[in-house]
Amino acid sequence: MLLTLPEALNNYKIHVLARMARAAEIDVPDRRKETLVNALAHQLGTTEVVARAWARLNSREIAVLQRLQAVDGEVRSAGLKQELVRAGLVTDSPNAAGFGRYAPPPDNTFEAIISKLMERGLVLTREPVTLSARISSSSLVDLEPGAVLWIPAETRRHLPPPPEAKPRALQIQTTREGSARVFQRDLYLYWSYLREKPLTPTQALWVRKSDLRTINDALLVKTTLGVGQGEKDARRLFFLRRLLQELEMLSHRRNQVLANEQAAFLGMEATARVKRCFDLWRKGRFWNEIFGLTNVALRANDTPIALAHAGVVSARETVLRHVSQLPSDDWVLADTLVDRLHNQDFEFLLPRGRRRQPQQRIYVYGSSSNPYVTNPYGWVFDRIFDEDAGWYRIDAEFALTVVREGLYWLGLVDLGYGPDTPNSDNVAQPPPGFIVYRLTDMGRWLLAKGPMPQISTDSGRVIVQPNFDVFALDPVSDVVLAALDQFCERLSAERAVHYRITRQSVYRGSRRGWHVPRIIEFLSVTSSTPLPQNVERDLREWATMMERVVVRTHVALLQAAQPSLLDEVMREETIANAVSSRPGADVALLKAGAAQVDAVYKALLLIGQLPTRTRTDLATASPSLTLAPDGVITFRRRLPSIHQMAQIEPFCEQNTAGIWQVTEAAVRHAIDNGWTATSILDALRALSIGSLPPRFDLKIKAWAGHFGKARIQTLTLVQFEANRILDELLEDPDISPLLTRFVTADPSRALAVVDSENEERLRALLTERGVVFKGAIV
Repeated sequence: MLLTLPEALNNYKIHVLARMARAAEIDVPDRRKETLVNALAHQLGTTEVVARAWARLNSREIAVLQRLQAVDGEVRSAGLKQELVRAGLVTDSPNAAGFGRYAPPPDNTFEAIISKLMERGLVLTREPVTLSARISSSSLVDLEPGAVLWIPAETRRHLPPPPEAKPRALQIQTTREGSARVFQRDLYLYWSYLREKPLTPTQALWVRKSDLRTINDALLVKTTLGVGQGEKDARRLFFLRRLLQELEMLSHRRNQVLANEQAAFLGMEATARVKRCFDLWRKGRFWNEIFGLTNVALRANDTPIALAHAGVVSARETVLRHVSQLPSDDWVLADTLVDRLHNQDFEFLLPRGRRRQPQQRIYVYGSSSNPYVTNPYGWVFDRIFDEDAGWYRIDAEFALTVVREGLYWLGLVDLGYGPDTPNSDNVAQPPPGFIVYRLTDMGRWLLAKGPMPQISTDSGRVIVQPNFDVFALDPVSDVVLAALDQFCERLSAERAVHYRITRQSVYRGSRRGWHVPRIIEFLSVTSSTPLPQNVERDLREWATMMERVVVRTHVALLQAAQPSLLDEVMREETIANAVSSRPGADVALLKAGAAQVDAVYKALLLIGQLPTRTRTDLATASPSLTLAPDGVITFRRRLPSIHQMAQIEPFCEQNTAGIWQVTEAAVRHAIDNGWTATSILDALRALSIGSLPPRFDLKIKAWAGHFGKARIQTLTLVQFEANRILDELLEDPDISPLLTRFVTADPSRALAVVDSENEERLRALLTERGVVFKGAIV
């Protein structure tokens, strides 16, 4: 809130008030402060005094004052200074802390021009920033720019109106157009992939790199994945997965991630789906833009997979509020958004020390302290020594990351890049450095209260061709696509989603409840035309062929160790009458019904056989085998059940002699099919009688590639006497490229590392600076 003119004047030192009175040619009867304040408050805002002050300004001072006229209210001095330096209206003054009453700043510097405008009563300031931490923020103001500046209302009304700002000529070399339709389709394609193949994440809960590449290939917008890059490097893929979780389209079962078949989101109207995604992201802790910054070295206590701090959500909402208040019908400069945040919401992301209570910290221009080390989020940003420079590298980039990630991915903005921006083929991850952005129709609706885009609610056209190709044309509902995916093979997923009906796809659909009559009815209804005669005929023929082979569940089997033993027991009349068929030499299928199973069990006991009865609900892993050091398996019972065989088969091989063994090839095959070294060892421990052979777990992990890849490099550790010395050397342009700070649990130890190849050069540079090498590191 702006101070009144008397309040603002009362904060100045008496010698400043006296200079203001002399400059304004205001006569005062005495030099008491009360007299000066009253006289200036009554006359500074008069037409004569303002006109006289204006007439004495040079062109540079007028240009600076007009920049202030364009601001409604206060403006931060540091932000205005950087803006004026960039515009070439003032020269930079890195040693501003040394200026004062007896050491005036050089002409044309920001400090010099603002001091003149204040002396003439045209501009006011408050909150001095060049004070030591022992002085309170209520200290009196000298004739130098404080934390904020403004033009008093009494003066503003008499100033000539500033000229209309000339539109800046933009050179937009390339554009990245956001598409809500494409993003929604990729959400479906990701979900559809998981419906066919559930994921087994890593122990750190990331998607495995091999699965990530397969998913990436299935999407419309493909992320460029470099060698060794994973989900933490592919932020759009990570965003899709986290948003699917928020939409409750994914579920977790044991150690797998599966698609939720009952997801209501797919049945929502198109614009409602976009709004639902936007609302979840806008208020969601599942996403943290700070990990999208590319120009700083960040050390954090948490990881991108952890929930973000509530302050991150608040910062994101502040950025979106400012985006909504800027023009929505044309390109907006990225600098406009940044300057607006700097001037109006400087602390939107990180609270600043000078506002803290009770230990108030006031930073000094030129200070080497790092205000980005202590914050509520546990973030540490290396080599940031100036608060305002840090704001543009951290806070401003956070705001721009909100635009180029969430808003762009959701299809709410287009991005424009200048000729100096390096070209990038990574469409999914637009590079930083965009110079302008523009709201799309969907963005104007959600952010600027524009009209809701009209998207047809029609299910779209489905065309079935005589060659068994099926085309689903936009606008097609994802509910229709989800049904077609059940019994068709998807060939592409562009605007016209291309499918093909095959015998295998129809068989797959029948196992999911999509029998041929249901398929024919669905295709006839969605295409609004009868099916081609040859397609319907072949579908019915395939249905007849599939009925020749019937898979039955919940059946009872009688299994013998040798075919001769099965021949012997089937001579008993009760057993023979209970057998339905004999599909294998050592297996007989019993007739349905629990009574038949009980009768066979009792008959076997009567003829001297001791059968083992295994129920499906008791087929969980239990100690039933021993494992030799070479991986050979010995079952406790002579004839293991088929359930035990199913439990070991994924990672074991059976040789011609019928012996089962855990082998390297079998373990690698299991890994390719979603198993992990941990899940294999857990299964073996559950099945094993006693503990596993010594070092057998290490063998499994080695075969599975559990420990991944590693790199070894020889480095030299250097210890300095104090961290202040290391800080200064890290600022040395010759030494800084050779040294990297080495962080330990004891922050007082000034340690750094240097590559072996640079050790001699570093030693020479340090010797040149008088460093004496002695002793070992302590």
